[in-house]
Amino acid sequence: MAARDNPLRKLADAIEGLSSSVNSENPHLKIFGRLSTPSIFFLGIAFRFADLELQSKVNNLEEASKTYDTDTVQALLEGETENGSAKNTGSHCRNLVRLKRVIDLVRVMLEQVLASGGNSLVEPFTAAYEQVFAPYHGWIVKKVVIAALEELPSKDILLTLLNEDGKNSILYC
Repeated sequence: MAARDNPLRKLADAIEGLSSSVNSENPHLKIFGRLSTPSIFFLGIAFRFADLELQSKVNNLEEASKTYDTDTVQALLEGETENGSAKNTGSHCRNLVRLKRVIDLVRVMLEQVLASGGNSLVEPFTAAYEQVFAPYHGWIVKKVVIAALEELPSKDILLTLLNEDGKNSILYC
């Protein structure tokens, strides 16, 4: 399999494109569609809910690009702020924040994997979760996440699932 055809390369490409758009002066919402191809399902069945959540946020933001007169993040924020829906559950603004957190979680986890050098994903994922999501989750959600940690694959299994070797994976992280 060519390097560009594997899930980690697709995720890296999608996040790179998203990053360049988000860091531009007036980012566009349609760029979030690039995240619909990659999946974080490679973390195992226990984290399938996170993958479904990610896809629903991407779909929501793609829909938002059709709702507002322009397709920029600025127009989205202004539109929902003006109509008073920015803080509502399920608003496009809140979905944008959640999507950013998912991306941050994956980024921090991959940084931790590189830094740890071990074969376990439990510690890197725990550190990433504690940094990114734990401050916003209640006790029950935290307990569910902790229970799901036991189902994480090892780093070696993850790299095999991603059709990667250790050398190439460092390039994408």
